[in-house]
Amino acid sequence: MKTKMSENIYHIGSDTQASEFLVNTKFILNHMQSQFMYGQALKNRTGLDIKALESRKTQSKAEGEEARTDEDKSIDAIFKTEVTSFIKHKVTYKSNKGNAYATQWKQCQLSLQNKIQNWHDFDNKIKNDSIELLMNIAELSLSYDENCYKLAYQLRLQEKKAKI
Repeated sequence: MKTKMSENIYHIGSDTQASEFLVNTKFILNHMQSQFMYGQALKNRTGLDIKALESRKTQSKAEGEEARTDEDKSIDAIFKTEVTSFIKHKVTYKSNKGNAYATQWKQCQLSLQNKIQNWHDFDNKIKNDSIELLMNIAELSLSYDENCYKLAYQLRLQEKKAKI
């Protein structure tokens, strides 16, 4: 059983390495969840809905002038606290999202990194987005063998048949 990050590397190539993709992903995502605040959103591959966390200021519904003023002061204090919390949450999440990307990128074999970097949308879509990176790692790790080595696979089958 693999227990270190250095043992859980994403590979490109054989079906054996592709079968390790799920094990590696589970280990790496669990590591990120334990190391990064709001890591659960990264583990679920959903991201964090920042807009849903934004605070909305409400208006007092009290009838008397004095009661309305008191309620407005209360609402203002709560709103300021929520805005401060929201800003901290947003900054922490963005920082951890970058850290998660770096962690996943570090776990990729050099040939896999090169394949991903050569994609036309790497700079615009994949770079610094850990969720997009994971989806691209999955695509290459799980389907690269079947897409790029069909001829080699057929050759291996023919060789095996010839030996039988």
